Formats: sequence, structure tokens, C-alpha cells
Amino acid sequence: VVGESGEIREGAEASKRETETVVMPGLINCHTHIGDYAFKDQGMRLSLEDLVKSPTGLKHRLLSRATPGELLKGMAAAEREMVACGTTSFLDFREQGLPGILLFRKAVTKIQGLAYGRPQGPEGDLSREIRELLGVADGIGLDRVSAYKQDHLKTVREAASRKMVAVHVSEAHWRSGEIELAVDSLGSDILVHLTHTKRAEIRMIAEKERKAAVCPRCNISLGLGVPPIDRLIDEGVQV
Repeated sequence: VVGESGEIREGAEASKRETETVVMPGLINCHTHIGDYAFKDQGMRLSLEDLVKSPTGLKHRLLSRATPGELLKGMAAAEREMVACGTTSFLDFREQGLPGILLFRKAVTKIQGLAYGRPQGPEGDLSREIRELLGVADGIGLDRVSAYKQDHLKTVREAASRKMVAVHVSEAHWRSGEIELAVDSLGSDILVHLTHTKRAEIRMIAEKERKAAVCPRCNISLGLGVPPIDRLIDEGVQV
């Protein structure tokens, strides 16, 4: 296969044969939580809040109880699965502050993994915590804007001015003003999920040139609905 400037220009016609092999660009997964792989699929019958809300959700209780060795083993298994599926790059929301980022760096060795760190909370010196995280992280990944006051969201954006910020929005249901806070106050570069988003909000996301990371399989598995992928694309959002 001959490639040029990112495009396949010609194939080796003389060697065509029946095969199950597929030649394609590497897949990029723009939203993962590979720390959860240590307890994959546990709690799938729970509500989203009972499953993932910080700090009381099941996943956060399991993360706090897991040993570094268990988390490292799970992350390495997640990377192996991505390699087997043709994924060459991924963007991970890494909980657990600085230790979580350092564990991620140790686990991910075969493909390109971007670690988006998460501050422990708005209490304390949030600006300093963001700067410390960004000393080792590739960006900041927040669980939801509702966990922060508006001035805290602006603090995150200012402290992370030279790196990307991402946040979960409109995952389980629509909240008035949530998209505006994510786009304007936080200045989030990537909006994750957008399962329940109105057309006017989608237009605003497009106008502000924000990117969307949609997770249809995850949303459907948790009974949350299906993200409006067609409308996002139609309005010009990079999905």
C-alpha cells in the first residue's frame, strides 16, 4: 500500500488475495477512563449518578480502594484491548490527581495516550492545583460544570490557558445553561457526550468552534439515549 500526505494513493494490485485484514488509518478514541478497567462493567444496572458521581459513586469508591498495582494492571489491559481494535491514540480522563497521572504514564507504553488530569475539587487553591497537574498532564478533564461555581470555572480556564480543557455535558439529561457555562465560563475545547442538547446549543458550539466527543455505545448501555450525531455534523461541529 502506497501512502502520500495521509492518503492511500495505490495498492499492490498484483498481490490481491482473499484476506480478513483491513488497512486503514489508526482509530482515535477521544474519551476514555482506563482507570475504570480494573473493575470493568461493575454496576452497569445503577443510575449514572450512583455509578459515576464524584465522590460517592461506585466507581470512585472502587478507585479509592484499588491498589496501584490493580489499577496499573487494569490500565495495561485497556491499552492491549485498544491495540487489538486498531486504536493508535486516545484521550483519557484521569482521576486521582497527580498520582493518577503518574500511574497512567507508567501503564501506557504502546500507543499515544493523552492524560487529562482532574482537580480534586474547587476547595483550596484551585489555580495552583491546576498548574501542578499540568506539569505532568496533557490537559484538564472535568466531570461536570455543575460541580463548580462560575468563578471556579474561569479559574480553571485561566490556569490551563496553554493546554486543552474538556468536560462532560448533557450526558443523562438536559440542564438549562449547562452548555453556556461549559463554552463561555470554562471555555472548554472539547464537550463530551452531548446526549441531550438542543439545536440552538449545537449552533453555539459550532460558532464557538468547540469539538464534540460523542459516546453512543456508552450512552445506550446506560439507558441515557443517543447523542444527536447527525445534527452536530449538519451544524458543522467537529465530531
